[in-house]
Amino acid sequence: MLNKHLSFLSIFWLPLLLTAISAMATPTYRASGIAIHQCSCAYACPCMFENGPDNCALAAIYHLEAARYAGVDISGLNMISIDGAVDKHGNGACCAKTHSETAKTNAPFGVVYLDVRATPAQRSALLGLLEAHGEWPGAGRPVRSVPISFVKTADGYKTTVPGLFSGEAKSVLSRKGAPIIVEGVGFVEGPRWVVGRSVVNDLHDTSLGLHWHLPGTNGSWSQFDWSH
Repeated sequence: MLNKHLSFLSIFWLPLLLTAISAMATPTYRASGIAIHQCSCAYACPCMFENGPDNCALAAIYHLEAARYAGVDISGLNMISIDGAVDKHGNGACCAKTHSETAKTNAPFGVVYLDVRATPAQRSALLGLLEAHGEWPGAGRPVRSVPISFVKTADGYKTTVPGLFSGEAKSVLSRKGAPIIVEGVGFVEGPRWVVGRSVVNDLHDTSLGLHWHLPGTNGSWSQFDWSH
């Protein structure tokens, strides 16, 4: 009888206990800002509407307007998660199905750029936030502190890491001249995205062998609001 009770407890209560422990392990955070996806896919990114190729060359850009992670204020800082899934010619792997898997396997694995203005405590907080609620690239990806300029333009956003990355996303207008909004998107940054095009999308990190030149590709963005 005791064994039956223990079995009942393990089936029904252990998962709840593990979930509670996991929630306690993640620090409290609240962050709002702008997330931009500048990738090798054509606009609008097919991943907005279905399970896309998931092996594109992606620069996921985050500008934190107001943010605090584990008690550390990281408002105003920027970070970029680079996924280097490009083939030997510098083309996005998602754009050529015949060699996409090979390109993904052999491609450089990317890098995370953190705002050079961040203190050591803020660096840890930025990485914690990215891992908890962003396009986290996984263990082993190098992290570099660099100057990141993030500027709102008349019709989009411009991001610059001098000597490494240059990106400018511009909204795509409908026939009536209005921005195109996609609702219900399953991205971690949020469900509501403005469809945009990359006027500039250039990456040249020679130290890691990461290179791409992808003008005219997807450059969409979302206002995110994360909390835990």
